Amino acid sequence: MTFRIVGKLGHFDHRRMVEDLLATSADLIAAGAAPNPSRAPLSLLGQIGGDMLYAAPSDRGGFGVRRDSGLHAALRQIAYRRAFGGALPVTWLHLALVLGRRDLRQKFRGRRGMDVEKAMQWLALYGVDEHRLWRYLDADFIRALRERAVPVPGGLASPLDMILLRERPELGAKAPPGTPEFAAAIDDWIERDGVHEYKLFWALRAPTLAAMSERGAGGERLRGDRALDGQIGAARLGRAHDERRLDLFVESQVGRAAWLERASQLGARERDDERIAYEGDPGGANAEAPAWARADLAGGPPFACIDFEPGGLGRELDVTGALGRPVAGSSPILSRRLTLLRPKRAATPTVFLVDLSVADAATSVLALVDGKPADFFPGEFLAGNVAKIYADWGGERAIPTLELEFAAGGPSPAAPFGHIRNLTIFTAPET
Repeated sequence: MTFRIVGKLGHFDHRRMVEDLLATSADLIAAGAAPNPSRAPLSLLGQIGGDMLYAAPSDRGGFGVRRDSGLHAALRQIAYRRAFGGALPVTWLHLALVLGRRDLRQKFRGRRGMDVEKAMQWLALYGVDEHRLWRYLDADFIRALRERAVPVPGGLASPLDMILLRERPELGAKAPPGTPEFAAAIDDWIERDGVHEYKLFWALRAPTLAAMSERGAGGERLRGDRALDGQIGAARLGRAHDERRLDLFVESQVGRAAWLERASQLGARERDDERIAYEGDPGGANAEAPAWARADLAGGPPFACIDFEPGGLGRELDVTGALGRPVAGSSPILSRRLTLLRPKRAATPTVFLVDLSVADAATSVLALVDGKPADFFPGEFLAGNVAKIYADWGGERAIPTLELEFAAGGPSPAAPFGHIRNLTIFTAPET
């Protein structure tokens, strides 16, 4: 018998495989795994999760899974098991995200399938930030993670309390877990240390962020033994980011502007020239609401995610500046200052997450909120990290702004100054 290979040897049609996989499992997902969702198809979820974590835009099959909000919503509705004494619901979506890390799967295996508490510990403390998974976090999950509803000998603890105690047992020495004294101590630790060490800004509420801003929760990690002028402040702020001491610079706008007063390399005339040169969109800065505000964004409250890869909503964003044609998952930035416009919401603390890279390590990025300097990121930091920018405006402007200015370490670089992949807006919940 003779066999003949049809097609190129070694070619694997991943797009077709994904389509077939989802088609054959559609009834299972839509049915909510009746009658027993705890018997989840772990291999299927691992394949879906791998695509959500790693698929590139060139992989049309896998990337379609990554951007399929309908699929994500369906998986989010299917409960797998409850962790931490029933306080934290774990869904098929959470399983997919965890199982996407094939190198870690054995760590999450238990006697009855998945060890969901170990899995949620990795997801909350490492996976969310490492894989930019904010778009998959919903308000109910975050609320359950922070709610103190787990019975412990001293009273009640939250699932996040329990996760942190497992990761950092020394935190239990502050006070007996479950007591009001422990709750106050660990909340204070999260605000001062956990938000930086484990990138836990997304677990903070609006009143907490506002209080951190009042006391200068970012500046306390930067102040030295002498007063800093703007230039030294920018250098020290950049160094703190590079050394991973500071993940989110939470300071009042006045305080941040004072630290970064002289960091800008563009004068007022140059900034105006930039705006005039690149305001080519007649519907841009004067539009009543940006186009993406009227569209369905990736993610859900408290996150709104705008992608700049081919087909992403980033191309519909009202921008003052110039973006090139998107390629390979990002859009090239062609002007030294890029202004991203956001429609007005209630005056509540917000964190902008900007996933971008710069042309070379000598190029830094100054972020401005409503025209006031807000944060400073060296190129070396941006090579592997997302810029997180705190915004606390409360004014009456119709469209507050986020601006990115690209500052050269040497001679002025030529465009493109960098590439932007994603803008995610986290609006901190009030409760």
